[in-house]
Amino acid sequence: MNEKIRICIIGAGIAGLVAAKELLKSGKNLEIDILEAADYCGGRILTHTAPNGDIIEHGANYVHDLHKNNPLYNYCESDNPLFLTKTIGFDEAEILTDKFHIRNDEFRDFCNKIKNLEDQLILDAEFNSLPNGYDKALFISKKYKDSLNSHHKNEEVIDLMLNTFFMYKSEWMDLEICRDHFIYTDTYGHTKPYDVIVYNGYDKIIKQTLDSIPSSKIQNNSKVIAIHKANNGINVDYLYNGKKVTWSGDFVINTVSLGVLKSGAIKFFPELSKEKQAAITNLEMVKTRSMSLTFRRDSFEEAMNDVEKPFCKPYIALNTSEVEMFIINLNFFHLPQIRSTSLRIFFPNKYAKFLDKYNEGELKSYVVRYLSKHYKSLNEENLIDYSYKNWNKEELFCGAYSCLGKNGNDSTWVDYAKSEYDGRLLMAGEACIVIGEPPHIPNRVHISTVDGAMLSAIAAANNILKTI
Repeated sequence: MNEKIRICIIGAGIAGLVAAKELLKSGKNLEIDILEAADYCGGRILTHTAPNGDIIEHGANYVHDLHKNNPLYNYCESDNPLFLTKTIGFDEAEILTDKFHIRNDEFRDFCNKIKNLEDQLILDAEFNSLPNGYDKALFISKKYKDSLNSHHKNEEVIDLMLNTFFMYKSEWMDLEICRDHFIYTDTYGHTKPYDVIVYNGYDKIIKQTLDSIPSSKIQNNSKVIAIHKANNGINVDYLYNGKKVTWSGDFVINTVSLGVLKSGAIKFFPELSKEKQAAITNLEMVKTRSMSLTFRRDSFEEAMNDVEKPFCKPYIALNTSEVEMFIINLNFFHLPQIRSTSLRIFFPNKYAKFLDKYNEGELKSYVVRYLSKHYKSLNEENLIDYSYKNWNKEELFCGAYSCLGKNGNDSTWVDYAKSEYDGRLLMAGEACIVIGEPPHIPNRVHISTVDGAMLSAIAAANNILKTI
């Protein structure tokens, strides 16, 4: 083909921007249009900077297995990195409730017992037949309770520790415990990954990627409502300033959130394949709410220096009679000279009915009130900044990130990522297994990660370039 190839990229999150960058650098005769429904670029990467300079990520927050073949590696491994990373093990936690105080040594001992039980279940046929992590967590919990002959007799305490353990244990991956230095492993593509927390601004990746894309290629406030297979091409209907516009061209790379596809906000003509529709149904969006609280330095350090309290740990599970909160003490993830005075708080969606009773300010006051019961210096008077993000209420995302539903299995991810309409409609984003042969890493899935979104975008772009 010598004529100009028209490509529409739906979404200007990290996947859409990386796909555009990959296509542009090819030097091919391409016309690229990026349609973004929001008035900004970045999607579910959302970096908040507090007045004291603390950086809090309300969206993407982790790097999985930071190796030189990870597309995020070059953002970290440089003389002036765009962001820095560090890990601390998920068992570095203490648990506080109205009735119980479970200290870290006790919780760590419990975590070791559960991990040993997991190791024993590796050869268990019933365990291995379970379709997803949710069912495996329930199986492990029951096995532990059935075998219990010591430790806590109080079932409420056992359930509390089990909930905390599985809340921290993301995607069945052990986090490597490593303090005060950065992680660069040689395990990319192997069976034991390493997760690291980002603390210097994911938004810098968006800004740097945008620098390589002419602004004329991006049209914000353009909400896609339909995709049509056409004769020898593909059409996209979208709303721009309330008016319907139709884009026509050769290929579409769809990077919108799985949650948007589940909502039915985009219509497909003809309908997507049955396999694709089943995959959309059997994948789910994790529903999370994220809050940050930043306190005056003297009040924060007063709480930190109280070694009798769990606030001197990197993770805290706070449980009131009404809601559970998972708190990351960002001070543990920053360089010593940064000395963060911020907390990042997650609320599990199972408490949605309770949480929805409060507006943003009321929920902030509720959390601070509860914190100050345990740490007197962490009160409203000493609070200098807060921010809040409820991804569930965002119609452009309908959730924070993807996960496997109860009726899904490994092939569900593959079916979701496959192209449609004779290869004219390609998929990319954090919900996509990387299909095709990206430049560096075949056979690695990267589900629900930023590097996965980037790799799937590179793969989609490369598949188009091979076709033309």
